[in-house]
Amino acid sequence: MKRIIAMTGVIILVLLYILTLFTAVFDSSLNMGFFWASVAATILIPVFMWVMIKYYDFKHRDEKALDKIMEKETSSHNKKAGE
Repeated sequence: MKRIIAMTGVIILVLLYILTLFTAVFDSSLNMGFFWASVAATILIPVFMWVMIKYYDFKHRDEKALDKIMEKETSSHNKKAGE
């Protein structure tokens, strides 16, 4: 899930940068708007992605704790079986 969020953010930023470059090269009347959108997105998209990842971790914290407990029980059973 974290990789999907990160790749989505990277793709959005790259497309926005390409669009900004395209409008700047062809002297569009929208080039300053796209420039400021790129500046804002460079800051806001990574922050938004960080918040989404932290929210995902928060919502799935019980599953991680359960996985750790199950791992400990499995390893203790394997040690007893090996003795």
